[in-house]
Amino acid sequence: MNITFQPEEKTIEILPTQTLLECAHQGGVEIVATCGGKGRCNSCRIQLLDGEFTPPTDEDFRVLGEKRLRQGYRLACKTKVLSDGVVRVIPPISEQLHRILSQTEHEERPLKPDVSKRFLILPQRTEEHQSSDFEDVHEQIGVTEIDIAALRHLPSVLFESRREMTVVCWKNTVIGVEPGYTCERMYGLAFDVGTTTVVGYLLDLHTGQEIAVASALNAQTVYGGDLMSRITFAQQDRAHLQKLHERILKTLNEIVQKVCEQAGIDAQQIYEATIVGNTCMHHLLLHISPVHLGTAPYLAAVREQLVLSAKEFGLHIFPQARIVMLPLIAGFVGADTVGVILATALHTNDQITLAIDIGTNGEIVLGSKECLLACSAAAGTAFEGAQITHGMRGAAGAIDRVAIDDDVHCHVLGEHSAQGICGSGLVDAIAQMLDADVINCNGRLITPEDAEKKGVPIALRRRLRVDSDGKRSFVLMDAHQTESGEPLVITQQDIRELQLAKGAIATGIVMLMQRLGIAEDDIAEILLAGAFGNYIDIDSATRIGLIPDVPRERIRSVGNAAGLGAQLALLSSEAKDEATVIARRTEHLALTNDARFQALFAEQMRFPG
Repeated sequence: MNITFQPEEKTIEILPTQTLLECAHQGGVEIVATCGGKGRCNSCRIQLLDGEFTPPTDEDFRVLGEKRLRQGYRLACKTKVLSDGVVRVIPPISEQLHRILSQTEHEERPLKPDVSKRFLILPQRTEEHQSSDFEDVHEQIGVTEIDIAALRHLPSVLFESRREMTVVCWKNTVIGVEPGYTCERMYGLAFDVGTTTVVGYLLDLHTGQEIAVASALNAQTVYGGDLMSRITFAQQDRAHLQKLHERILKTLNEIVQKVCEQAGIDAQQIYEATIVGNTCMHHLLLHISPVHLGTAPYLAAVREQLVLSAKEFGLHIFPQARIVMLPLIAGFVGADTVGVILATALHTNDQITLAIDIGTNGEIVLGSKECLLACSAAAGTAFEGAQITHGMRGAAGAIDRVAIDDDVHCHVLGEHSAQGICGSGLVDAIAQMLDADVINCNGRLITPEDAEKKGVPIALRRRLRVDSDGKRSFVLMDAHQTESGEPLVITQQDIRELQLAKGAIATGIVMLMQRLGIAEDDIAEILLAGAFGNYIDIDSATRIGLIPDVPRERIRSVGNAAGLGAQLALLSSEAKDEATVIARRTEHLALTNDARFQALFAEQMRFPG
C-alpha cells in the first residue's frame, strides 16, 4: 500500500505491519516522536485525510481526546493503514519560538588559547644554502610538528605570497598556512550539545569576547525525547546509529552557518571547537554506538579528552581545525557536568555547594575542593512537557506560570492562545495546587465533594473533574480559552509523571548528601544550571520537594553553565587541563546500585506537607 504525506506530497510504500511513524522515518519524512513512539505524548500527531486506517487506540483517546479524533487526528506511532491513503503531518512548533537557554553568567575569562597565529617572512634560499620550507618555519617560531594538509599547502602558499605568510598553530603543531597577513582573523566555537537543544558560541580568540551565539533543537528528537529512547532506536538496526550521528552533526553544522552569518565571518576562520555534552551525545557525535550505555554497568567507550580534526569529525569549519571533546565522568555523567563544575569553580570552593542541571537526564554534583560527588538521575521528559496530557516545550502558546488564589491565573508565552503547558508551568501548577489543598502530599487529586468539605473556593471546586471511568483531573483553562477549543487540564497521571521526575532528582540529592554525611543546612549554596533551572520558579521547586528547602538567598540560577565551561576550555589550555583533573577527581555514585535507592525514591515521590 502507498501513503502520501502532506504537505511534502511524498508517497511511501508501507507494509500492513508498519505504523505511520515507522513508514515516515523509513521514507525520510520528519515526524517528531518525543516519547520514542510509545504513545505517551502528542508530538507525532497527524491528520488522516483519505483512506482506511486502524481504529483509534486507548493511547489516541487519552492523548488527543474525542474532539481531535473526530477531526481525524491520530498518533502516527499507533496508527496502521488498511488501504492507500493520504495524511497530513502536523509541523512542530518552529524552533525560533522555543525558549532555548544560551545565556551564561558573566565570567572573567583567562585568555591562553591553544590556537595562535604568526606572520612570517621567510628568507629567500639559494642552491648553495639548502633548507626546507618547514625548517625555515621552525627556525622562526620553534614549532616541531606540521599537519600533513598544511605541509601540502606550504610550497604553493610561499610561492603565491613571495614567502610572506601567516602560520596557524594549535599548540606546537602547524595546522594551516595562509598567504599574506591574516593574524587579525582567529575564531573558535564552543558547543553545548544537549539531548533536546544545542547551543553554539562563536568567540574571538584574540579578545575572548563572544561575538555570536545560535541555538537549535537537537534534530535527533524525531527518534525520541530522552536518551533511552535513542539508545533503543540505535539498538534496533545498525543503520539507525548512522541516522542519529548524521542528525546531530547536521544540527551542529546549522549552528556553524548561523553564527558565521551573524558575525559576518568565513567558517574557514574558525580554528578550534570545544564540545561538552552528556555521554550518549558524545558517543553519537563520534559515531560510537551508545547501546552499551543502556545496560549495566553503563560504561562509556572512552572517558578521556579527545582531539580530532574538523575534517574527520565532519564539522564544516577550517578542515584542520581541532575539535576537542572534553572528558567524561561516567556513563551517564558527561562532559556537560565537567563544564558546569569548571564554570562554577565548584571544585575550588571552600564551602559545600550543590549544582543541579535538571533535564531529561538530571546531573547532580555535591562537594567542595575537598571532595566532589556526582550522580545522574533519570528524570525523563516531564520537565520538558513530554508525557504530560497537554504538555509541550517552552514555546509560544505554552503556559509557563500559574498562580492560584480563589481561582486559577495562567501566563502564556508569546502572543498566542494557550496550546499546552511547559515544565516550569507544570511545576508552578502543582505547587499552587498543593497550597490550595486540591492535591494531598501523596499527589492524589481530591474529589469535588472532598473539596467542598474542606472549604475549597467554589471556582476551584468546579475545576475538579472525575470522569465516568473514575479518572481525576483539574482544569487549568476552560475550552473557550485554548487554541484547540478543549479544556486544558492536569490529570492524575500528569501529577504522577511529575512525581517520578522530581523524585528521581530529589533522591539523587539525598543520596549524595548521605554519602558526604551532611544535612541541608550544611549546603552553602545551590546552583541551578541549564534551561529548566533558569526558568523554574525557585519557590515552586522547593514547594514540591524538587530541591532542598534552604534560605532563598542560597539558591541561584547560573544560566548555561555547561556552555560556559566549554567556552573557558576554548579560551584556555589550562582550563582544558583543569577539565581533565575535574573528570578524574569527581567520584561517581551509581544510585540504583545502592540498597537504599528504592525506599528513598518512594519517599521522595511524596510532596512536602
